[in-house]
Amino acid sequence: MADDSEFRAYPYILKVLGDLGWDTRSPRRGGQVYTQGEFRRHDSLLTEALGRKAPENVVVIPWDGGPRYWIIEAKPTHRGLNKALSEAQGYADRVNIVDDRGTARFATGIAGTPDQSFYVRTTYWDGQEWQEVAINNFKATGFLTLEQCLNILSQNSPRILDYDVNLDLFLAKANDINKTLHANAVAARDRAKLVAGLLLALAEDSTLRINRSPRTLVGDVNSRIESLLDRHRKVDFLPEVQLKLPANNENHRKYWSAIVETMQHLREMNIRSAINSGTDALGQFYETFLKYANDASEMGIVLTPRHITRFAVSVLHIQHEHAIYDPTCGTGGFLVAALDTIRASHYGTHPDVYDRFRNDFLHGIEQADDVFGLALVNMIFRGDGKSRIHNGNCFDNTFIRQNGRIVRLRKDDPRPEDAVRPFARVLMNPPFAMPEPEHEFVNHALEQTQAGGLLFAILPNGPVTGQTEGYPQWRRELVKRHTVKAAIKMQRSLFHPSADKVTYALILEAWRPHRPDDAVFFAHLYDNLSASRLSKWVNVSERRDNLDRLTAELRVFMAGSAENVSEIPTESGTGTLDLETCDFAPEAYLTNPPDAGPTPPEGLFVALTRRAFRSARGPMPVPQRVQAHRLDDLFDIKRGEVAAVKYLPRGDVPIITTTEQDNGIEGYYDLGKDGVIHRDAITITVNGSGGKAFWHPYSFAAVGDVLVCKWRSDLPADSAFKLYVCDAINRNAWRFSWSRKGTLGRLLADVQVVLPMAGDQIDFSYMRRAMKRAQGYDALVALLDEE
Repeated sequence: MADDSEFRAYPYILKVLGDLGWDTRSPRRGGQVYTQGEFRRHDSLLTEALGRKAPENVVVIPWDGGPRYWIIEAKPTHRGLNKALSEAQGYADRVNIVDDRGTARFATGIAGTPDQSFYVRTTYWDGQEWQEVAINNFKATGFLTLEQCLNILSQNSPRILDYDVNLDLFLAKANDINKTLHANAVAARDRAKLVAGLLLALAEDSTLRINRSPRTLVGDVNSRIESLLDRHRKVDFLPEVQLKLPANNENHRKYWSAIVETMQHLREMNIRSAINSGTDALGQFYETFLKYANDASEMGIVLTPRHITRFAVSVLHIQHEHAIYDPTCGTGGFLVAALDTIRASHYGTHPDVYDRFRNDFLHGIEQADDVFGLALVNMIFRGDGKSRIHNGNCFDNTFIRQNGRIVRLRKDDPRPEDAVRPFARVLMNPPFAMPEPEHEFVNHALEQTQAGGLLFAILPNGPVTGQTEGYPQWRRELVKRHTVKAAIKMQRSLFHPSADKVTYALILEAWRPHRPDDAVFFAHLYDNLSASRLSKWVNVSERRDNLDRLTAELRVFMAGSAENVSEIPTESGTGTLDLETCDFAPEAYLTNPPDAGPTPPEGLFVALTRRAFRSARGPMPVPQRVQAHRLDDLFDIKRGEVAAVKYLPRGDVPIITTTEQDNGIEGYYDLGKDGVIHRDAITITVNGSGGKAFWHPYSFAAVGDVLVCKWRSDLPADSAFKLYVCDAINRNAWRFSWSRKGTLGRLLADVQVVLPMAGDQIDFSYMRRAMKRAQGYDALVALLDEE
């Protein structure tokens, strides 16, 4: 019979079980959880076995051949935890004596009070003995989900291995911790540090007792942190991660509550098991804190999603003999992915190989103190025995291999003559808001990479395709020493919600100059389904995901074969790098979508959109042969002459600017007698997103951010041909964006004006037939005839 203080555990037990997805109603009402004696007169087995005895709760687990029982017993003080567990096992034993199938399989002891936190221990009866439940090699410190119970029952073992956390539940808990810290006046900038310290303390002592004195409790936590850091030779980092009481004594009790409540949340999450899972749970956890921290964007920190870290490790074919380096490692996502890959392939069969890899082959640097603390936690919890992650700026460090060992040199340390570059694989996602430009991180990483080694870097548009700030020259110098193996455009939502940037994944082979005939893998990666937190927000009809296909094809390509790469327009393919422009962006090399016939000529005139009658017509036969033409094959090109429109008086001349509305017409102005007037030309924008083309069969003028394309004299002067060409130019618009502007050089290099051919000549008759079938064309011709 429970005493009064034990009743205080009931609401907590039911809340936590409910949060984990259990139906906490009594089974008498269709639920899964009996409280105290509710089982009497409803469950005959429990009634017979327990008689007048009643544990705090009995959870009914659905199972083939009849339900299995989970007995929970509570005690009011922490020192009563073992007694609570023993009594729960005793209740279960009584049930199993009556039913020799051993239906009472789980026993949990819980001890504590809401204001002092609760400790939980859970054991499993395998038919021979009670054994403590462990998830990913750590004892469970919280309650179990139904899925975890079924996993244990199916293998009749209390050890759950390779268990990935339920990310939705995990991040919900992370939000709860944020709310707890906020309610107890812990500043957003200090929250990750406090959590990192508590994680280290729990790693050292999972049953850390709660002292009522705030000063004593902080001292107890810090002593555990120091002990663990000392064992991993990181004690110098102690000042950056140890807990510190607020200066104001009045806030000490709030700080005490923040510690106690956060530790409770962490235990409920089975945090040590979660960190040791195949999911970079700690990285996801920290992302949740970043969403609440105002300084996240200022720090330039964007953590790499786990499906991208796995993608990188897979396509680089990381092996146990590869030394790995991440110069901006954040919470260790790339290193975790590499460690998990080698663990999966060697932990059970070659543990000595796995131990050598985890102890000696994973290296990283992180400058932000709070992020470094979490990276250290991540690797320690995953069994990285030496924790070769360093706090500092990567530019102040150099790594060499000397006498078979990887040695870190500080900025002013002399470099031995026999030193060689040590790393076979470098993976990195450098910060985007730092004084050092992103390409300097690439230069640093390559200086640490051995000849033939591979670098995977996530970069913004500047280093990959930028035309200013010395980017083109940097790329030209890069290919003189290194080979571009792959360039992949990532989805803009990759780092949602922490950042909204266009990014690319660039793969380089170090210290082998790029040859003109080297094949490069170009692609646009879509991950609407793989990025699980975003998939639910994307309309089903708009979801695209080619991650698995690109992973498989890029693995084959990186192994030396380009034959199996799917040539999919705008999405993937191989090609050679244009060493003149040295633009690495896939948009410059992927092909256009197939010609499905001209699109309706909407927007050519405002009047046309109001007057044209559109009716569906049958599909146009695909031309037997097509050929891609450059813009300068068809036009004489010059820039517009109007300096700016804001100072011009209103008049009658349409001025074409970079607007993509109303056929590019900004308005009607008076240019005076010296104004340059054009007629019957196509204009293309070269600023803004760029690449949008309009045909103007009337008099107009254009600003300097617009190209005026005059038809070559040997081309026919009919509207069908000109509209067809304008449409063919616009099919290249996907190549350009605000992050990759359509400059004159890019337009000349990238735009493919795909036209039908009859032998060696342009097939003008096909284009006339095609345009005749296009919706709205007849209305346009009638409008032109009126003029």
